[in-house]
Amino acid sequence: MTKRHLKRIGAPNFGNISRKKSIWITRPNPGPHPLKKCLTLDLIIRERLKFADTQRESKKAMESGQIRGDQKVVFDHKRPVGLMDVLSIRDKNYRIVLDKKNSLVLIDIPENQKNLKLCKVIGKKVQKKGNIQINLHDGRNILVKDNKIKVDDSVILDLTKGDIKEHIPFEKGCALYLTGGGHPGTIVFYEGVKKTSNLVPDLLVVKSGKEVFETAKTYAFVVGKSAPSLVISPEREVGKK
Repeated sequence: MTKRHLKRIGAPNFGNISRKKSIWITRPNPGPHPLKKCLTLDLIIRERLKFADTQRESKKAMESGQIRGDQKVVFDHKRPVGLMDVLSIRDKNYRIVLDKKNSLVLIDIPENQKNLKLCKVIGKKVQKKGNIQINLHDGRNILVKDNKIKVDDSVILDLTKGDIKEHIPFEKGCALYLTGGGHPGTIVFYEGVKKTSNLVPDLLVVKSGKEVFETAKTYAFVVGKSAPSLVISPEREVGKK
């Protein structure tokens, strides 16, 4: 049986949640992002953006139809919001990214990027009649004609049309966004591969400024061919002093 409640003390560290503010916190509904890697829309409105003081107020804000997630009007206060999701509230637009402490934060993005979203390809299947389906990290499944799109590549989606605007291959020199390990939220550049034993996956050699280090491939999120294609810098975090 699925639980309907979640205590603050037991909430995942991924959300950087205050533990002593109250006992309970809104539990995310099942969705495209796992419990340990998402925030609820209610928590974002109340504790990150300070647009409401109570859950009743946040629900009323959503009933107004002024809150959109990935350019779709959202009414569910328990909707899970995760990495690279785009939120639009009135005339403000935000993207969910990671900070250096591996916590989800909101950053301001320009108006011309509110309809664009970076998605990592985590699966690929050939269906009947030769149709190619790619699976994205946010739960989307898209049929494509371009067989060049591979697992671990990224795509930029046009959220208004639901189609792919740009394909970003995982190749040497591309810009990567690290989603874990010792350097979360860091933009690096792919230098090569370090071979390991058969029992240990190969490591990626990446460069950030003058620093060169190794990281697991699972932490690599392609964000651009030679530089980030969209604004993802955690230095633009909303509410940061």
